Amino acid sequence: TRKIYAITDAGRQRFEELMKETLEPNPEAEAALIFRFKMVYFGYVTKEVRLACLEDYLRIIRRSREYVSRFEAYLQSQQPEPAKQRNQLLRMFDYRKRLGEADEAWITAEIKRIQAEEN
Repeated sequence: TRKIYAITDAGRQRFEELMKETLEPNPEAEAALIFRFKMVYFGYVTKEVRLACLEDYLRIIRRSREYVSRFEAYLQSQQPEPAKQRNQLLRMFDYRKRLGEADEAWITAEIKRIQAEEN
């Protein structure tokens, strides 16, 4: 015999609630993980929920990029020692900025794509 599983109405409701939850900006890595998990299930929620999630994550990305830019500017202006560590921090910030730029571009394009979808 084969077992057939189905999600209950309560399960569907809880899923919808979890998908609608606003992403918390901290810690950033956790928000990114939750966002990627939610994206896997975008096919099961409304256009509005998908857009809200994408826009929510876009705000987190932008906030992170602003933080990195401010800290980078501080390091460049203050030149704290040791120089070796400062230079490596600047390299790491460059990496984070480039990742943020790519993330922002992709999320922005995805928002536009979903907005253009028919309901």
